[in-house]
Amino acid sequence: MMGGQRDGDARVFLVTGASGYIGGRLVPELLRAGHRVRCMVRSARRVRDHPWAGRVEVVEADATDRESTRRALDGVDVAYYLIHAIGGGAGFAETDRVAARNFAAAACEGGVRRLVYLGGMDPEEELSPHLSSRAEVGRILLDAGVPAVWLRAAVITGSGSASFEMLRYLTERLPVMVTPRWVRSRIQPIAIRDVLHYLVAVADLPEDVSRGFDIGGPDVLTYADMMRRYAVVAGLRRRIIVPVPALSPGLSSLWVGAVTPVPGSIARPLVESLRNEVVCREHDVGRYVPPPPGGPTGFERAVELALRRVRDADVATRWSSASVPGAPSDPLPTDPDWAGGSLYTDERSRAVDAPAERLWTVIEGIGGDHGWYSFPLAWRVRGVVDRLVGGVGLRRGRRDPRRLRIGETVDFWRVEEIDPGRLLRLRAEMRLPGLAWLELRVSERDGRTEYVQRALFHPLGLAGHAYWWAFRPFHDVVFGGMCRGIAEAAQGGRISAGGRAGAVYAAWDGYRRWMDVSRSRRLLGIYLNDHLAAAAGGVALARRLARAHRGSDEVARLADDVAADRGALLDILMSLGLPVRRYKSLAVAAAEKAGRAKLNGGLIRHSPLSDIVELEAMTIAVEGKRTGWRTLLTVADQEPGLDIERLRLLQARADDQLALLERLRADAIRDTFREPSAADPAETSLTR
Repeated sequence: MMGGQRDGDARVFLVTGASGYIGGRLVPELLRAGHRVRCMVRSARRVRDHPWAGRVEVVEADATDRESTRRALDGVDVAYYLIHAIGGGAGFAETDRVAARNFAAAACEGGVRRLVYLGGMDPEEELSPHLSSRAEVGRILLDAGVPAVWLRAAVITGSGSASFEMLRYLTERLPVMVTPRWVRSRIQPIAIRDVLHYLVAVADLPEDVSRGFDIGGPDVLTYADMMRRYAVVAGLRRRIIVPVPALSPGLSSLWVGAVTPVPGSIARPLVESLRNEVVCREHDVGRYVPPPPGGPTGFERAVELALRRVRDADVATRWSSASVPGAPSDPLPTDPDWAGGSLYTDERSRAVDAPAERLWTVIEGIGGDHGWYSFPLAWRVRGVVDRLVGGVGLRRGRRDPRRLRIGETVDFWRVEEIDPGRLLRLRAEMRLPGLAWLELRVSERDGRTEYVQRALFHPLGLAGHAYWWAFRPFHDVVFGGMCRGIAEAAQGGRISAGGRAGAVYAAWDGYRRWMDVSRSRRLLGIYLNDHLAAAAGGVALARRLARAHRGSDEVARLADDVAADRGALLDILMSLGLPVRRYKSLAVAAAEKAGRAKLNGGLIRHSPLSDIVELEAMTIAVEGKRTGWRTLLTVADQEPGLDIERLRLLQARADDQLALLERLRADAIRDTFREPSAADPAETSLTR
């Protein structure tokens, strides 16, 4: 029996941290449940571009400010507290404490009927500073004088979460890992979809229920187990994990920061919390809330769902959506005189022989896998330097490879303003002795498209002025090359497979003059031609399979897809301006025909074993092709002519092909090796 609720849609649900990872996903779940939602954010602009923005009320408030928080909670029935100062430096615990006390007092004064808090586990052993702070917040809210629920979760597995990104990059990039002792700690991870289920459901608990609940998935694993299972789901080779007891959390966070997109300021509290065993000690929530639809989500299933969303670029929110502590947050002032302060600018423009829509597609797709269109080595070095001094570096990438919204991160920038089709303004979050912005504009003049680019820097102190002038000689290379590269990308761009705006860009003269890329491109040409030659044999084999299974539409489609994949590979070679060595393909095709001869009683005729052998050969060929797509994805940040989106689609198609081949192979084994029946003496023949 539920209590303490008004009639249906009359209740008002307040979500703090709506621009963050959990809050940004909770809002649409509450809307689907038919609730009225109010979002409390420090800047309303941060949620302006979310797909649900027009269906919610947005109020600006800061939890550390009692009066603004009180106004935000006015008339609220259920309030979700999803605020945490992780990565905020040594004083994050005090910030959390002040914000929680303000929120609790304001909720009590405002007559809020239910508080819901998502925090970490609270094991009995000594807690890390991160878990200790989250536990303190939970106790403050439970003591607020308002019925409260503290949901305690361990590692949350979902696309875009910091924990998942950390696990993903460690496992994918390190086939052999020397690991600290914490990889042996027991963890009970939970899928993000299950977390959202509990967050929505506990709003309807009876008024006399005010307590904490442990929530977790069905699996209890060590972090090492999680890495091994991730590798299996992702189709990686078995990971070798060598534990080293002496590796401290501090050193571990440096290791995590060097390998993953998660900066050290966030990696350290996450790593420190993994020292504790975080396993559910009770499941009392099950007395009040039904299990998630379909039951709790297992770890492998959660990883599979997360990887599918990453592959499909369907990540709703990311860990980097939250503001970086200490990063500038004020928008670019509109006062052209900068109120008397110094403002350095580097402004460039270029006529573009392409429609404005195509130029905007290139601009909105900047960063991440597509890079910055000039001197990649310089950008990479700047990202490494930023990491070394405690910044976020370039590895944060993007949530979506094609679309941006205000508040999202693009490598070490954050989207400050976006006017679709016209303006993209990025605010720097790398470590700088000043404030920096980058503006990219599309304009049309006299019927022609023009690209306008402006870099702005407001120095702080003498160090800021010295920084600008020290790097001024490189601006022609970096900003000038970027202006040329974006214009040329728009002029050479085309629509990729599936009709979506893609990017098969020509190699840029902008960095060829500064980098000797002839050797790497020559090796890439050899690699692609080798795969093209192997693809010729694969096409011939696929067509032979299709002839042998004339009644199967699936096999016919497989043959067509394999031929289309070879065409895609040939297209990639040509778009990169690399030579096509057709003699290799002819040699492989001839070898494939010669390989059909069999010493099995039928020299060239189809035998019962032919299906199995040919399906196994086809499986090996497709696995090799899939590995080739993965290799191209890996080197895409060094080769701007590679279309990331297209490569991901090709890799996904290879996955589907492997699943079909495995099913066909299992059927062929069953049919070939079964005992022949007396009613069908033809089955006793070794040839057919």
